[in-house]
Amino acid sequence: MWRDRRAGELLVRRAEAAGYEALILTVDTPVAGARMRDARNGLTIPPRLTFRTVGEMALHPAWWGNLLITRPLEFASMTGPPAALADMINALFDPTMTLADLEWLRSIWSGPLVVKGIQTVEDARRVVDAGADVVACIAQGADLVLVGRAYLYGLMAGGERGVDRAAEILADEVARTMRLLGVRASSELGRRHVAQS
Repeated sequence: MWRDRRAGELLVRRAEAAGYEALILTVDTPVAGARMRDARNGLTIPPRLTFRTVGEMALHPAWWGNLLITRPLEFASMTGPPAALADMINALFDPTMTLADLEWLRSIWSGPLVVKGIQTVEDARRVVDAGADVVACIAQGADLVLVGRAYLYGLMAGGERGVDRAAEILADEVARTMRLLGVRASSELGRRHVAQS
């Protein structure tokens, strides 16, 4: 949920006009994580050229070619001078979001609304009552689950082919896990396959 509700509403309207079928609301990022490695490596958006990045690019000549021929990625929500990702997240997202905000989002979005990042059964029930559609794990009865940012790693490493490869890796892991559990279809998964601590 963005701090600037007007900008958030415009984004929702654009998604609807573009034909998106579902909206996903992330509720487990009230503040950015420490991301110490990103800070240590100087990761900013947009990327800033430093001695370290130039050195890394020297070791990977294909990056130079890609940098020179590819138009830079631009994010409407992340404009301005280079800034640390954590600082941008903290400036963009509203850490005070409540169920009333979820209800507001439901009032402007008519399609499926998925809430990502629910931590308890009680919260799952509350967000469903406020307008969310699916919140759970397949082995515990959900129809689908999300993979978080896994596809982004593939995107950053290899563009569309990288996303395809990330999806292949995830599909292989799911198939292998199901074989190890002795099930042939996701419909055979149940609570007995989930370790409770």
